[in-house]
Amino acid sequence: MSSVRPLSLAARDTIENLPTDFTGALSTTQHQQVLEAFSRLDLLSQGSQRPKLFQLRCLISLLSARHVVLRAATGSGKTLAMILPLLLSPNKTAITVTPLKLLQRDHVQEFEQYGIPSIAINHDTPNDKTLWSRVSAGAYRNLLVAPEQFFPEGGHIPRLALLLKDQNFIKRVGFFFR
Repeated sequence: MSSVRPLSLAARDTIENLPTDFTGALSTTQHQQVLEAFSRLDLLSQGSQRPKLFQLRCLISLLSARHVVLRAATGSGKTLAMILPLLLSPNKTAITVTPLKLLQRDHVQEFEQYGIPSIAINHDTPNDKTLWSRVSAGAYRNLLVAPEQFFPEGGHIPRLALLLKDQNFIKRVGFFFR
């Protein structure tokens, strides 16, 4: 018998106060996705976080396979907007292009706090066969990639660029963030 944790009061209040122009435009599936996002985030954050409207709009667009341009201030929740689709798509992998190693490291930690295995891929990533086999097999759900990993350097093609030619890997990639 599994126990179901009820939503926190704050999450329920936020759901009840979502704008009707947003909720009224949602399909039944999208309503379920919004509720699932609240439920998973509420559980994982122990009631301390709730998705904001812009994050929900982003989530619905990404799950509908639409392109999204998200512009928001530092600290406003862009990372959570990337986390939510992965929480609702357990069989998908995201490729996140992140030019700074410090930001890669911070994002790896934040994604892993939500149970999303992540790895930073940059010039320092070892050319280790076991590691790249794990990446190829989907052991990491979010690949935080430095832009130079997509292009040849010194006549050598980076491992990630080679991996992008693998059809089985590409089928798992559901989200591409820049």
